This record gives sequence, structure tokens and C-alpha cells, in this order.
Amino acid sequence: MLKNVGEPNIANLMLIGVRIGGIPYFPTSFRWDYGWLFPRGYQHLSMREKQQVLEQSKKIDLSLQQVIKIID
Repeated sequence: MLKNVGEPNIANLMLIGVRIGGIPYFPTSFRWDYGWLFPRGYQHLSMREKQQVLEQSKKIDLSLQQVIKIID
């Protein structure tokens, strides 16, 4: 953490920026719920959304496995 390496002021500024700038109620590309339909807000994932996350996770895993094979 920045706070632990001697930059508490910068750490606090970053924390404020993330807390304010990342809330899901701003239609920006960096909000916490980016990728879901706007406005989603803070709510639990539905079963359909959980399935979407699982499917995308599997695709990412396969892509990473391919990259690892290329690197090795």
C-alpha cells in the first residue's frame, strides 16, 4: 500500500478518487459495474449474470492457456 511506503497523502487521494469516480451511478467506462447494462447499481448477481461470468471466465482461461503454450 502507498500508505505503508511513506506516501499517505497520495494514498488518501487515490482512495477518494476510486471511491467517488468508480461508483456505478456515473455512466463512465471505469465504474465498478462496467460491462453490465447501465444503471445496474449495487445488487447481487442474478443466476443469469452468474452464468455469464462463468462463461466469460472459461473463455479467458482458455485464452490464457493458449498464451502460456506459445510462451513455453
